[in-house]
Amino acid sequence: METELFTDEARVIGTGVLTDYVWDGWKHNRNRQATKELLTEVDPEGRHLLGFSMIHNDIEFRGQWFVKIKDQDDPVEVWLDIGLELYGQQPPSVVRRTEDGDWVEFP
Repeated sequence: METELFTDEARVIGTGVLTDYVWDGWKHNRNRQATKELLTEVDPEGRHLLGFSMIHNDIEFRGQWFVKIKDQDDPVEVWLDIGLELYGQQPPSVVRRTEDGDWVEFP
């Protein structure tokens, strides 16, 4: 099954940033955390899409992520709470769809 986005702009992170977000959740015992198995299954070269986000409890960012798993076409859904300081230091990249249908990253 192919996942299709119905937007011209999205926010994405790489696996290194995802790993930092996961460790932040464990370190601070946040409500929404990833399992330890996720880090063994995630595609090291993957790009992970932010679906929904909100500020939670005025101290953390809550996000719904669609995470690329090794050797799988469809992502898995993961909810993470991330400290606002870390999120500010490592925010997702913005990607936009061009007229040709390609996705281009914007700083």
